[in-house]
This record gives sequence, C-alpha cells and structure tokens, in this order.
Amino acid sequence: MGSCRPWSHKIKNSFLRYQFLIITAGITFIIFQFALNWTLINRLDDIHATPTRSIKIFPTKAIDFEKELSLIIDDTVLQNEKRAFVCITGQLGRLELENKVNTIFKPMLDGGYELDLHFILGTGAMKFTQLAVKKDHPAVHSNIFSAFNNEDEIKQFLERYSIYNVNINSLEQMESPPINSDYLLAVLKDYHNKDRENLEVINRIIGNARMFETYRHCWDGAVHRGEEYSVHLRIREDVGLEKKIKLEIIDNIGKNKVITSDCRTWNGMNDRFAIVSPNIAQIYYQSPYQKQIDGSALTSVRNSETYFKYIYSSSGIKVVSTKLLRGVRKLYINAKGESKFYEEEPICPMDEK
Repeated sequence: MGSCRPWSHKIKNSFLRYQFLIITAGITFIIFQFALNWTLINRLDDIHATPTRSIKIFPTKAIDFEKELSLIIDDTVLQNEKRAFVCITGQLGRLELENKVNTIFKPMLDGGYELDLHFILGTGAMKFTQLAVKKDHPAVHSNIFSAFNNEDEIKQFLERYSIYNVNINSLEQMESPPINSDYLLAVLKDYHNKDRENLEVINRIIGNARMFETYRHCWDGAVHRGEEYSVHLRIREDVGLEKKIKLEIIDNIGKNKVITSDCRTWNGMNDRFAIVSPNIAQIYYQSPYQKQIDGSALTSVRNSETYFKYIYSSSGIKVVSTKLLRGVRKLYINAKGESKFYEEEPICPMDEK
C-alpha cells in the first residue's frame, strides 16, 4: 500500500500556495505602479515647448477711464436693487481684510450697495502652491502672520465697519481633490518646459484643484441666502487693490460677463478678483470643479488662468480683461499686523500707441 499524507499536511501546503500567490500579486502590482510612473516621467521628457505670447510690463500712462468703461457697458445693464454677493475664498491663515474693506467694501456701501459676505476658508497651517514664494520672497515668507484666528474675530472686525451680513464656512482642505487628466498633463507639460521642480508643479496642480472645489461652495452660499443679487464678486483671501474700486464697473456689469484685470493673465484670465454677472453666477462658481470631475476634454489649457478662460468662454460667457482693474495684488500680514503688498511685477499688456 502507498503511503497517505495526513490532511494537516495538505492544508499546510494549500496555505503556503495561497500565501505565495498573494505575495506574487503584490510584487506584480508594485512593478506595474513603478512602470506607470516611469512612463509618465518619460512622457514629460518628450513634450516639446509650447510657444507663448510675449507679455510685457506696461509703462506708466494715464488710463482713459471713459474709453475703458465703454468697452464694458452694453445694453444689457440690469436695473435691480443694488445688492452684492461677495465670496472670499482661500485659507484662514492668509486672510487679509483691511485693504478689502477700504478699497472694495466701503466704497460699495457708500455707493448704496447692500453686501452679503460669504467666506470659504480652509483651516490648518498656511499652504503655498508655489515653492517660488519661499525662494523669491524668503524675507517675506518668514514674516507672514495670521490676522485672524477664528470666525468671531472676522465678524468683530467687519462689524467695526457696519458690515453685518457675514457667513463663514470653514473647511478642511481636501487632501486628494479630483483632477481632470487633461488638466494634469497640460500643466505638467507647461511647467516641464519651464524647468520647474516636479514637487512644485504637483503642489500647484493640487492647490488649483482645491481652489476649484472652494468655488462651488460660493454658489451654495448664495443659494442659501435666497436673495436676488445685482452682482457677484469673488476675491482671493490674500488679494487687495492699490486703489478704490470704480463703482461704474460694478454698476454696469450687465449680463453674461466676468470682468477681471488685464494684468497677470498668463494668456488666460486673471483669477485673483472677478466681478460676475448674476445670470451666469452658477456657471462661474460650479463649472471649474465640475470639469475636473466629469472628465471633460480640455483644449488650449496649460494653467489655471487659461483653464478659467476656456471653460467660461466655452459656456458663452464674455471674459472682459480691463485696464480699470489694474493694481490687483497679493498681500500678506506682517508681525505688526499691517497689510503689505508683495513686491511683484504687474505683467500687463503694453498700451496701444
């Protein structure tokens, strides 16, 4: 009679085979991931430079206000009650308000506007999408402080200027926001041509995606208010104006328009500060995030500025870049609690001769 192995031995062998298959599958997956990442890196090496339009710093020259305003005004100007929805997006730690009050909020209040302020602020430590902030402004970066620690401090500050209609939505920033694959490859391509560090580019793409996500919460806030607005304003938390806003720009917003500065557009649309027609506010707020999650094909896109212009123009919105909004600049809070402008070039088109 042949020898018969006990059942315990068979079970042991089966377990060992099962364990071997799991280990083999794990190693195969790791090799696949490595090959995928290596392929993406090699693809970047094959991408050729995309020609860019020459952008020059504008010379100091008086702006013809009436001429520039005529480029904005059309026959669709609304006659609604002056009520504005203002959405401030960004990070709590980088929030600046003193400049915004003096150059935007107070002039609008003095001009007869009712203001509804809605904040979408990420909590936690300050984050910067560009490592260049640390490289180009090391003295500033080590001297940035927070003006506000919580929602109550924000409301108390605004109440000093008789601004009471304030809602604050604090959010934990998404660690892995959705990113459209076309957008990812387009931005990687553009920054690879500029010899930027991979970490900086990835951080910027993730930061852009988080920004798109905050926009949609602005629309939620406007709907929750249940008011009819004559205009919408969207402002980055760390941005201010060199001069007081011209109310004629806001009064004549009309329909189907987004009005921004003609500086720092990077062949697209300046996304620091925008004045928005109320009839297209939902598209303005929701489409940047929606195009990231629905896999829409994107063309003529290589950064957030060209992305905004592409999706708005594709939706029939007129993007107006005007000289009347020059002087929209980044701000920081120093150790004395003062609002200070970053030293940066305006990067505006040359004036026509």
